[in-house]
Amino acid sequence: HLAGHYPMNPYCDFCRIAHLKQKSYAHKKERAPTQLPAPSEPGMLLSADTMVVSRSTVSDSKFDAGTVTERGNKDEAVARPMDSPPPAPSSKAKKSADGDAVAFSVLDAHSGLGLPFPQARRTTENNKKCLKWFRGLITDDDPHIVVKSDAADEITNAVDSLGWYSEPSLENHWPHNTVHERWHATLKSVQRTVALQSGFPIITWHWSVVYAAIILAVCKPAPILPHE
Repeated sequence: HLAGHYPMNPYCDFCRIAHLKQKSYAHKKERAPTQLPAPSEPGMLLSADTMVVSRSTVSDSKFDAGTVTERGNKDEAVARPMDSPPPAPSSKAKKSADGDAVAFSVLDAHSGLGLPFPQARRTTENNKKCLKWFRGLITDDDPHIVVKSDAADEITNAVDSLGWYSEPSLENHWPHNTVHERWHATLKSVQRTVALQSGFPIITWHWSVVYAAIILAVCKPAPILPHE
């Protein structure tokens, strides 16, 4: 359990602190078929998304104006009372020791294994290299690989340049990239616990987030796919 704190243990001090989050009020709904072929082996159906840690990064996306969050929403100014605690660290302070500001993540739908790639900038070329590294060697001249993501230019352009098939979605419009977003939430929760247990400073998040993904691959059971 101490290797990754997954699943949560109510008797673990680190779990009680780092796994805390707001109660969810979402109701489970029936999922409509996506009409995508069911993956029969790893690497056929992937999903990709970007976790933004420092919002002062530059990307290829036309939606990035310097204050775009993970889902593309603009930050809203909130009044802070005089006796409230100081604001969170600046974007510069949230960058890693290597200067990474975001983490581009890829998730395999068949195995449920995912991996984040810390990056300094969100660019098409960076994402292309990460997708190729995650997928591995391809011997087929015409690979039928589908990548689900949002409509971020740096992701869809990377997929298209590889000759794969992009399946983008828009926020608040079905179909969502819900499986990947849920994996993000689990990854962040595990990352918080391992960072708290290690005592490492915040600028080492580019190490702990990769470790969290690897230990999740060991501890978390493989997903049961809808067609199984």
